[in-house]
Amino acid sequence: IHIYLSFNKSSICPTDGCKIAASYAVGGEKLFPVFGSIFFFIVLVIFWLYSKKRKSIFEYALWLLILCALSFDGVLIGYLVKINVFCALCISVASSFVLLLIFFSLYTEKYIFIGMGILIWISSFLGINFLKLNSPFMKPPDIKESVMIHIPAKGKVRFHADLFVSLHCIHCYDVLFNLAKAKPYEGIEWNVHFMDISYRDMSKISQMLRDKDLKKDPFGVILKYRAKKDVSEIKISKDIMKRLESAREFFKYRGFKGVPLLIVRTNTVEITIVGDRSIGGFLMKEGIVKGWYMLKMNYNN
Repeated sequence: IHIYLSFNKSSICPTDGCKIAASYAVGGEKLFPVFGSIFFFIVLVIFWLYSKKRKSIFEYALWLLILCALSFDGVLIGYLVKINVFCALCISVASSFVLLLIFFSLYTEKYIFIGMGILIWISSFLGINFLKLNSPFMKPPDIKESVMIHIPAKGKVRFHADLFVSLHCIHCYDVLFNLAKAKPYEGIEWNVHFMDISYRDMSKISQMLRDKDLKKDPFGVILKYRAKKDVSEIKISKDIMKRLESAREFFKYRGFKGVPLLIVRTNTVEITIVGDRSIGGFLMKEGIVKGWYMLKMNYNN
């Protein structure tokens, strides 16, 4: 169902967490659903052969598939818990594996496999949570590699500000609206990074970068394309995809959990601010904006 909906620009998953979780997949958002579908089809075929011929080789094959799936799934769910992301589709598939384990244990009257399967899943879940994902031996991603929109400062530079946002985040909407209203370019060099991964969002970003008004009103242009409902899908350049991937890699390495996120740098200090209220408070304290409007209740309008 999810694969069918994805080709129609929709999803079975109602949360933004699913999009974030999909961004961590090496082969893109369709990789796990496709492999999951293949897995369940193979299980169905082998179970049909087992029910017809009652040969032990088919039973062993089914137990092997189920236990391996539980081990694999324990790692995935453990990783999502570690990065604090809720994915409804991932939870549904995990529940399906557990139900499959219980069903086949009852069907074959080998109840010990229920305990074995659960222990394997728990072991995999705990194992991934014992690892430091941002190891000091890893090369830290360069924040410059994920800059999508660069806004040069007017006058002498006081701050270098890197803003990470998503086109679907209601809190990001508040930040973008206030920045578009205040036009805070005096003494601040802005870099905007996007965390969106769908083809439709990448099409919006691609068209946004070609907009003739981007230089004179960058935050206003971002808001304009965020509000667009009918967007023609175009060929996405490798540079855009690479920059979006770099933004996600930077987030993973630094252990950040969500957007909007603002990193402010001077010659001596770096400040990281998360959340629209905190960002608004900082910008008002520094005199960058005079007021802050909270519009998330009406952001669809």
